[in-house]
Amino acid sequence: MSLIQTHKLFVSVPGKKICSNLDFVAASGEIWGVLGGNGVGKTSLLNVIAGLQDSDSGQINIAGDLLQNWKRKALARKLGVLFQDSVDTFPTSVFETAMMGRYPYLSFLASEGARDEEIVLNALRDVSMETMRERQVNTLSGGERRRLALATLMAQEPSLWLLDEPTNHLDLHHQISLLDLITNRIREKQGCALMVLHDVNLLNRFCTHAMLMIAHDRIICGSLKEVLSDSNLADLYQHPVRRIKNAEGDYFFPE
Repeated sequence: MSLIQTHKLFVSVPGKKICSNLDFVAASGEIWGVLGGNGVGKTSLLNVIAGLQDSDSGQINIAGDLLQNWKRKALARKLGVLFQDSVDTFPTSVFETAMMGRYPYLSFLASEGARDEEIVLNALRDVSMETMRERQVNTLSGGERRRLALATLMAQEPSLWLLDEPTNHLDLHHQISLLDLITNRIREKQGCALMVLHDVNLLNRFCTHAMLMIAHDRIICGSLKEVLSDSNLADLYQHPVRRIKNAEGDYFFPE
């Protein structure tokens, strides 16, 4: 089943085209990594798919229905977004912030129940933040805020995940452990992810498919085997790239 589908999608921001005539399908169980140079429009494309920014033309289908047909609350139960950076709008605790992920499931003026608390505590435990539940978010480091943002998204329990640089601010250990957690969760639930990454080797390790945003009229989509090549990556980064093979797989490095 396709969870994201675009048809003849055109997206631009003032003075710049992001994509032209993009046809793209992501199905259940697939994890897509998005690569592109600085300023190519990766974040803008995610925002358009999430319904947070308008396209110029074209169609976006989410789980079989047009994006514009979804009610916002129903869409929030289906689709979750991790933004590039976290903003502390209100002075709240770690637990209260993670509980925001449960709001799409609450009726008007309803309070959180025991099941909501259990889901939030489990999400905090998954990102090793259960002992920080009473901490104020403005006292957290950049990496801790990132882990909290991921816990909030996991508490939301979406089947479609849009992740903008999920490894931002994370050290090597937390990059690997949290990408393991995210990808395992998506596969278990037969969900789907579209995540922006800057490290092609992390993409190659954790994703099933790749989208290379080389130019607005040249976006290459497909399986890793079809898409990840020395020549495609050299075109993407405007720099020579070498593939190194060993018994564990392929790795890509700049020359």
